[in-house]
Amino acid sequence: MEPLRLAVPARHRLARRRRARLAEVAEEPFILLKPGYGLRGISETLCLEAGFTPLVGFEGEEVETLRGLVAAGLGVSLIPSSPDSTTPPDSPIRYLEITDVHGARDIGIAWLSSRALPPITRRFLDHALKSAAAPAASQATSRA
Repeated sequence: MEPLRLAVPARHRLARRRRARLAEVAEEPFILLKPGYGLRGISETLCLEAGFTPLVGFEGEEVETLRGLVAAGLGVSLIPSSPDSTTPPDSPIRYLEITDVHGARDIGIAWLSSRALPPITRRFLDHALKSAAAPAASQATSRA
């Protein structure tokens, strides 16, 4: 699972906060990926769960395009962002935890088990699987 955060321009009315309800930006233009991208569908579903249909101001084909348009002050967006990543104080974007809906997307990895993997690929796969298992284990421990 990769968390999604509400991305707002640094001068946005919510920018000084760490958390926000998605419903708080229901009347603002959203910057989303074009239809057909998985993140677009997830974003639209989350907005519906929060009680509104997003007003699409701009569409892009890459997450970095979304970031650039948010930084330019053209709207808000739902963008993948690690919860433990830090945003520099001079960043033109602020990333807020969403509190009224669960914002996340699944990340997957696939390979043919019948094929031998080059050593570097095997190391990457082992690392990815270990990294994916670590957050799940820590969440299970924190709930106990």
